[in-house]
This record gives sequence, C-alpha cells and structure tokens, in this order.
Amino acid sequence: MLVIMKDHASASDIQQVVDPLAEVGAEAHLSRADIKTIIGVIGDREVRYSLELGGLPGVEQVIRVLTPYKLVSDPEHARCDGPQSLTTTAFAELMEDIAARAALEGKVPGGVL
Repeated sequence: MLVIMKDHASASDIQQVVDPLAEVGAEAHLSRADIKTIIGVIGDREVRYSLELGGLPGVEQVIRVLTPYKLVSDPEHARCDGPQSLTTTAFAELMEDIAARAALEGKVPGGVL
C-alpha cells in the first residue's frame, strides 16, 4: 500500500499515519522530498486495508498495490543478470554516494514529487 501525503504535510500529519501502522505490526517506509512525502506500507494485507488512513489529516490518497512485487527485490528470483546487474553491496554504495552528493546540493535523493 502507498499513502500519498498532501503537499507540505506536517510531521504531525505523517506521524498520525505511521502510528496506527506500527500498532498493527505494519512497517512504514517514508520517502520524503521538498514538497511531497510518500509512505510505503509493508505488512499483513488484510490488516493494512482495514485501516481508514484516507480520512486522516494530510493524506491525499491511499493506493492499494494488488500486484506482488516482492520478487523484484529478491536476488534469488531476479530476472536480470550479467554485467548490467547490481549487487546488494554495490547498490548500497551507490545509494550512499547519491545521498552524499544530494546533501552537498541541499537536496533529497529521489527528487521532488
């Protein structure tokens, strides 16, 4: 599930989404940019979908992700290999480099949504 917050949502609004997720054992992964915050939610589908997050302050939209994307992030089931592949370690190093470069420019990795 993805929770799209309204432009410039406050920290309080974001926390009002994250807290109920934690209470039911779901994980919230925040992606923040200058204007927009998106919360990726991982956990039991039925429990996640039972929460009424769409009516909370600061929430613009709740998107249910119905297609299972777990295989994409599992190296054992990757559908791409060879010289263009990126190992977990190389990816982590790349992300650190991107974050450092973004910080130098006062930006957030991922850009503005």
